Formats: sequence, C-alpha cells, structure tokens
Amino acid sequence: ILSDRLLPSITPRSDAVSATIGTNTIYAAIHQFGGQAGRGRATTIPARPFLSLAEDDVEEIIDILEQHLTAG
Repeated sequence: ILSDRLLPSITPRSDAVSATIGTNTIYAAIHQFGGQAGRGRATTIPARPFLSLAEDDVEEIIDILEQHLTAG
C-alpha cells in the first residue's frame, strides 16, 4: 500500500549555529537504515534511504559555507 505520508513529514529546522532535517514518521528509520521488522523481527527490510546528500550537494554546501565565512 502506497501512501503519501513520508515525503510531507520531512521537515527542516535551523538556527544560528545548526541545521537539521528529519521526520517523525514511525516507519522512517526502517526505510532509511533497513533492519529486522515484523512479528518476532522475522522480516528483513533492506535500506531504502530517502534522506541523503549527493556529492554535488556536499560540494555546494561547502561552497556556500566558504563564501559565508570569507565574506567577513
């Protein structure tokens, strides 16, 4: 059964010194990391990460931070 609960539950938070992104959806962790689930933990669910950074994203974040820090 497909639902549209996970994507809209992803929320960002930030303040002057940090930024985070996450979800309070109860099944999000098993999707992100995989693991044992079900009655008696008898079912193995493979990781299907939905929160990740591509290499291009990391490079862009570093560029933004460098620009901010050198702007003085």
